[in-house]
Amino acid sequence: MKNAKLKPLYLYDIFKEKTDAQHPMSVPELTQELLSRGVNAERKGVYRDIDALIQYGADIAHGPRGYYLRTREFDAAELHLLFSAVRAASFISPKREAELTKKLAALAGEHKAEELMESAPLWCEKARDDTLFWLMDILGACIAAARQVTFLYGESGRDTRRYRVNPYLLMRLSEEMLLVGNVEGEEGLREFSLAYMSGARVEAQPRAYIGDVSEYKTGLTAEAYVKRRGG
Repeated sequence: MKNAKLKPLYLYDIFKEKTDAQHPMSVPELTQELLSRGVNAERKGVYRDIDALIQYGADIAHGPRGYYLRTREFDAAELHLLFSAVRAASFISPKREAELTKKLAALAGEHKAEELMESAPLWCEKARDDTLFWLMDILGACIAAARQVTFLYGESGRDTRRYRVNPYLLMRLSEEMLLVGNVEGEEGLREFSLAYMSGARVEAQPRAYIGDVSEYKTGLTAEAYVKRRGG
């Protein structure tokens, strides 16, 4: 049997995975489910654990047919939005899409997961691999840490060179992922398409303050950049 001290956590997992307003579970059913997971349980203890979870902040409700989790971290509309965003993301591979949609579906609980999968029909052509996905992760880390980034840049291998850039903004514009930054030693901002970028590395050197290298004196947002850019 598993550690009895962890029983409330296993019980909370059951509420998240198996219950909603249309699928409550009685205390005997909850007890049996705990036992099936290798957790020693008895009815009085389950009642105590439910009370403890409610005190902790879990929104567990009780109805004529049993207990169920009333609200979740994401409601149905929010999960639909996230699901559709993943389906519409062209910079991830089909494998990555499947992994992400599976994780999102799990947040809905098993009874709503199938409904979620069927009600988010958006689709677009996917990348062959996760190169852009991981590149965005590296660039996002550089921006968050205010560090410089270096990368190789060139279209289809032509005139490729390594740049050292002060990164300020990662954005999607006209179906293209762009890094907006300042090339070290130059003035002003440049756009770099992630489609022509490779070998990105986070550098130890802090990035330059944007007000020292561009007309943006107090920071940069996508809205302000696009407005001034005129596109």
